[in-house]
Amino acid sequence: MSDEALAYRPAEHIIPIGWLAWHIARVEDMHVADLLDEGQLWTDARWHQRFDMPPEARDFGTRQTLDQVNAATLPAWHYYWSTTTPWLPEPMRTSRH
Repeated sequence: MSDEALAYRPAEHIIPIGWLAWHIARVEDMHVADLLDEGQLWTDARWHQRFDMPPEARDFGTRQTLDQVNAATLPAWHYYWSTTTPWLPEPMRTSRH
C-alpha cells in the first residue's frame, strides 16, 4: 500500500488504515512477548516514545485519542510494523508468510 493509501481518511474523525496496521503490530508484539515470556518491543525498545505515547504495555490502539492518532507518522508505522516480525523465532516468522 502506498503512504497515501495508509494515511487516507474518508472523514476527519475516522482513523487511517495505517493506524489499524499499527494496532495489528502492537497486538502481535504484545502476544508474542507474552508467549515467549520476554519484553515487548513497544516498551523495551522505547517505541512508545516515537509515537508520543506512554510506555503502557497494554496500550494497543483501542483507547487512543484522535490527537494521539494524528501524532503518529507513517514512517513510524512502517518501521514499527517491520520490527515486530523479524524478532520472532524462525518457525514463527516463516509460518506467517
